[in-house]
Amino acid sequence: MLIDQVENDLQVELDPDPGRLAQPGVADHGDVRRRNLLQRAKESSPEELTNRVLLFVLWYLDISLILILTFILVRNLTRLALDMSDAAIIGSQEINKSVQKYIKTIKKPVLEYKAEDEYIEAYSDFYDEILMNKMDED
Repeated sequence: MLIDQVENDLQVELDPDPGRLAQPGVADHGDVRRRNLLQRAKESSPEELTNRVLLFVLWYLDISLILILTFILVRNLTRLALDMSDAAIIGSQEINKSVQKYIKTIKKPVLEYKAEDEYIEAYSDFYDEILMNKMDED
């Protein structure tokens, strides 16, 4: 039977001394996990085993897909925020290249990155400029 063959392969591969499991008081976590795995495999039908493997593969693919979608979502959220704002402030020396390109295409005031010792005054002047422009438009 297939399960018996898997059990024999696991015993040989994972435990070179199968008699060691029979000794009282000699069991590590690996032994317990192997025994539990073999017991579940014996009790499961081939369909259940296939489903477990498929679920693991899908879980792995989901994690990869989530990482990819997160990257895309963050980039698109940044673009949406830039579209909905009156202006943009670059708050870091290093920003994503696609965001940097997008900032160059928008027709809004942009304050470039300012060092820690000069950003407070620069931000204040920038906000004043934006408010003055908004008041002139109204």
